[in-house]
Amino acid sequence: SEWFDFHSTRIAPFASETYQIPGGVLKHGQRIEVLDTTNKWIEAEVIDTSLDQVKIHYKGWHAKFDEYIPRTSPRIRPYGRHKNLSKRRPPHISRQTSLDKGTEPQDRVRRMTSTCHQYERYLQALDRQGLHVQPVEGDGNCLFRSVSHQVYGDDAHHMIVRRLCMDYMESEKAYFEPYVVGNMTDFMAYLDMKRQGAVWGDDPEVQALCELYNRPAEIWGFDASTGARKLRTFHEAGSGARPPMRLSYYGGGHYDSIVGDDHPHHTLKHAPGVEERRRIEWSQSRCASLEETKNQSDLIATEQEQLEAALCVSRGEFDRQANDLECAFSDIFTEQVRLVTAQTDLERTNEELMNTITERSAMEHSTEQAYDNDLQAALSLSTSNDSELQQALLMSQQQGDGMIGGGDVIGGAAADNLGLQAEDTDMQRILAMSAIETDPELELALSMSKQQHSDEDEEMKIALQMSKSIW
Repeated sequence: SEWFDFHSTRIAPFASETYQIPGGVLKHGQRIEVLDTTNKWIEAEVIDTSLDQVKIHYKGWHAKFDEYIPRTSPRIRPYGRHKNLSKRRPPHISRQTSLDKGTEPQDRVRRMTSTCHQYERYLQALDRQGLHVQPVEGDGNCLFRSVSHQVYGDDAHHMIVRRLCMDYMESEKAYFEPYVVGNMTDFMAYLDMKRQGAVWGDDPEVQALCELYNRPAEIWGFDASTGARKLRTFHEAGSGARPPMRLSYYGGGHYDSIVGDDHPHHTLKHAPGVEERRRIEWSQSRCASLEETKNQSDLIATEQEQLEAALCVSRGEFDRQANDLECAFSDIFTEQVRLVTAQTDLERTNEELMNTITERSAMEHSTEQAYDNDLQAALSLSTSNDSELQQALLMSQQQGDGMIGGGDVIGGAAADNLGLQAEDTDMQRILAMSAIETDPELELALSMSKQQHSDEDEEMKIALQMSKSIW
C-alpha cells in the first residue's frame, strides 16, 4: 500500500476513468456495466466513441460480440455500484431448491462425469502433482464440509464453519452487501438463509472463508489438455505465505477437498470455533470507530494496519474477477457434456455396426445354403429327366456286360480295372454335359470350380519347381 497526497497528479479526477455519473459523458477506456441480450448486467469497456454512440467490449467475451450502443441507452449504467458477480440469484431463492429437483444440467453432468474416463484423467493429473481428492457428501454443505476438512482434517465441523462464516460476513457487511441483489435488508435475509444447513455456498462465501482463516483458496477443476489445472485463487495476496486451502470444483456445483502429504501439518489443533471467533472480534474492532482505534497501543495499531492493507489487496483481486465460478467454468462443463455425449454416440455406433455385420453374415450363409440346395435339385432333376443321359447309361451297361462276357479279349485284373476307369470317366463326362445343358447356374458353378482347381494346380506346379530348385 502507499499514501498519496490528496492533490497528487497521480490520482485521476473522479469519474474520469470510470463511468460513475448516470447521464455523464462516456469516454474511451471507461469501465461500465451493460445489460446484455440475456438480461444480465455484464462488465464492459468503452473501446470507441462517436457523437451519439459508443462501441463496447464485454469483458471475457470474444470481440465478435462487441457492439455499438447509443450513449443515452438505458442498457448502460455506472460500473461497480451494484455489481454482484454477474448478477447472483436473489437472496430468497435457495440453491437447495435446484438440488431437490435433481435434474439440473450440472447435476446430470456430475453424475455422468464421475464415472467417465475424463474424471479418471482428472484424478491422475492431480496425483502427478502429489494431490488427491478427499470426497465429501454432496448434501448442499459441500463447500463448508470441504473447508472444514481443509482446516480441521474432518468435515464434521461444517455447521460451525458455516455459521461463523456468516457471522464474519455480517461483521463485514459494508463490503459484502453489494454482492447480493437488493438492499441491506435483503443482505441480512441472505445471511439468515445461508446459516441454514444444505444451502449451497457461493463466491462471496469463499472469499469470506479465506479472510476468516487468513488462507488463500485454490479452486481446481478439469482441463481438457492437462487433465487438471488451478482455475482460480482467492485471497492470494492477502494471506502472506499461509498454506492454501485446496478445493476441487468438478462436474458442476460440487466441492471436494484436495489434500497432499503436507495437509496434516496445516490443520488447526485447538477446538473448532476458537480461531474464527478471534478473527471475527478483530473484524468488529476494525470496523469500530476511528477514535477507539486511535486509543489502542501502537503495536496493536501497527498490526491492524498491516492486516487492513492485506485485506484491501485481497478484496481488490476479488473485485477484478467479475465472473463467479459457475460462469467461469461454463465452458468446461459444456466440453464435458460434449465429450460424454460423443463417447455414448461412439458406443452406440459400434453396437449398430456389430449388429449389421452379424445380420449380413447370417444372410450370406442362408444364401449359400439355398444355392447348394438349388444345385443338388438341378443335378437330381437332370439325372431323372435327361433322355440322353438315360441312353448313355444303357450303353454303358451293355458295354460293361460285353466286357464281362469277353474276358479273353482283355484278361487279368489290371485290364478289368482300366475298363472300369474308362467307363467311369465317360459316365462323369456325360453327367456333367447333361447337367450343364439343363441348368445354366450349374454351368457357372462348374466353371468356377474348374478355375479354382486350375489355380490350385498352378500353385502346386510353382511349389514343385521351388522344391526342385532347393534340392
